[in-house]
Amino acid sequence: MPRWIPQNQKTILQQIADDICRPDAEREAARRELTPSIQTAPSHRRGRNANAPMSQADEDADLEMALTSRPNDGLTSTDIREIEAAFDPLTRQCLDAIGSNLLLQLFTNNATDVPILISLVRRTGSVLVKTKALDALRLISTRSPIEAAKIDAKNFLTQLEN
Repeated sequence: MPRWIPQNQKTILQQIADDICRPDAEREAARRELTPSIQTAPSHRRGRNANAPMSQADEDADLEMALTSRPNDGLTSTDIREIEAAFDPLTRQCLDAIGSNLLLQLFTNNATDVPILISLVRRTGSVLVKTKALDALRLISTRSPIEAAKIDAKNFLTQLEN
């Protein structure tokens, strides 16, 4: 038998939430029903651990896949865009920052990319991802038109060598 839902459900729930004579648990449940649920970004991960927080290994795997996918892999550019759109925001930021080594992107504000790349170098377990991030930092340190980005990248690379 289907559940009965009154026509003015929101009004009833608001009355329950405002009624100080009702138990706290009942009032809180009514407030939760009234509050729109926060939608999280859809995860591209499937299976048993799809709802688990993203691990560094997951992020590394996503970055490696994005950095090594080629048109001859059977993926169209639309397929690659759809896959990358499903990445979590941090992974997308890292990909954008690594992409700063493209000549056209050097003229954007890559001062925001430097902290992302430094963080990625420090936490990644992937040799490929670390190499790409360091390459982007080296390019920024020598060719960035933004002096602050140049200095920050040079300082990190110097610390890393010592």
